[in-house]
Amino acid sequence: MTDQTQKIDILETAIAVNGGEPQAVTLAGHEFNVRRDYTGDDVTAYIQCFTPEAFQRPAEEQIHTQLTALTDLDGDALNEVAEFLLTKPSLVVNPVLIRLGEVAGLRKSDGSFTVGQQPS
Repeated sequence: MTDQTQKIDILETAIAVNGGEPQAVTLAGHEFNVRRDYTGDDVTAYIQCFTPEAFQRPAEEQIHTQLTALTDLDGDALNEVAEFLLTKPSLVVNPVLIRLGEVAGLRKSDGSFTVGQQPS
């Protein structure tokens, strides 16, 4: 390989998601943006939210982690949206979090992950 040869970052080309501009959404009376651009490391961190170890953490921590990874929520707004979700049954919360992941471009409507998208 020479200095002129362009190196390919395999993690980035394998799983980074370049979905464009953030998407505005509302939930629990809060308007916020869902991110749509993710590096390979961002996608890896998001997928790690769904490991057996992650599921051992308290629900509040799991929700905060996902909201932080996917949205621009922070501070009181983040806490209020998380608290709202914690008052709902998991049969309501899970589809909401999957939908946020879908808007972000990281999940499909069936809940599976959308890894392997090429950066534009």
